Amino acid sequence: MVIAVVGLTAATANADLWRRASEGHAVDAVDERYDDAIAIGDALVTQAQASSASITQIKKMLVQAEERYRAAAESKPESGEPYFRIAQMLQHFFVDCHVLSNGIGPIVPARTCDALHPSTAVVKRMIDAWDQFEARSPLDPRVTNFLTERGIERTKLVEADPKDRSLLEGARKDYETFLARSDGLTHGNLVVAWGNLAETYMMLGQLDDAIPAYQRAIRLGGGAEIAYGLAVALDRNDRGIEALSLVRDLGTNARISFEEAVTKNLVFYVPDGEIFYYLALTEEAFGERAQALRSWRRYVTSGAHPEFQPRARAHIDALTRPTQGQRD
Repeated sequence: MVIAVVGLTAATANADLWRRASEGHAVDAVDERYDDAIAIGDALVTQAQASSASITQIKKMLVQAEERYRAAAESKPESGEPYFRIAQMLQHFFVDCHVLSNGIGPIVPARTCDALHPSTAVVKRMIDAWDQFEARSPLDPRVTNFLTERGIERTKLVEADPKDRSLLEGARKDYETFLARSDGLTHGNLVVAWGNLAETYMMLGQLDDAIPAYQRAIRLGGGAEIAYGLAVALDRNDRGIEALSLVRDLGTNARISFEEAVTKNLVFYVPDGEIFYYLALTEEAFGERAQALRSWRRYVTSGAHPEFQPRARAHIDALTRPTQGQRD
């Protein structure tokens, strides 16, 4: 009986040994597949940055690189790294179109940037990759680094689907999270985050939140484009007299600075027709009645932000109402 027990114990120990060895080989195989896929993806990205490569070759290499990163993600579903590299690749080649942050290779040639202008599908894949990375590595400091950029890209997608509030809600969360983690960051980053958060609040109809967010951005050094956003928020919050006074008090130089920022695409408005509200309010503040009427009407015709259309029509009614002199 004792011998039988000893024999059984030895057999069990041997079985455990073989099982652990087998599992170890399986883990090693997974690690090897993962590492190989990442390495191949990285090598393809490096090749794609070579200035001698044709546009067709670059596109092919980037497709293959993304495939390898996704293969790595499949082999290790818990790893966020493949998704970070996918997002990084798409951002730098298709969206920002410049050298990767790891410094490998030359800057992507301008001719390639033009040819690889990002489609909505590419931007969505980039955002999804960031989301997947964050879901797996929420405490990775690199998450903070892309929060503002992800919020901006979510907002840009609203142009294609204005009714998708989830995009704006996602952008709001990105900016709020960035600001919650912002200790020690430069004022420049904070100005952008507060200004964009204010704009997002306004697009979500949260005017009581938008106004103090704009004011915070201005206190941190925000420029004319942020001050003009505050004026629009005030006007939409039934504080039109304050809004017009603010635009006048900012003066001509601020107006020129704002218009230059719009012309140079340093700021953007979603949907496109939103810009006419800003222009109309400015023109009305400076007493340019005819121009203001045209801009207010263009805003209404554009259909941008239907919830603010009644306010625009109120401006039209006020500007077209006969004055006392005309009635007499």
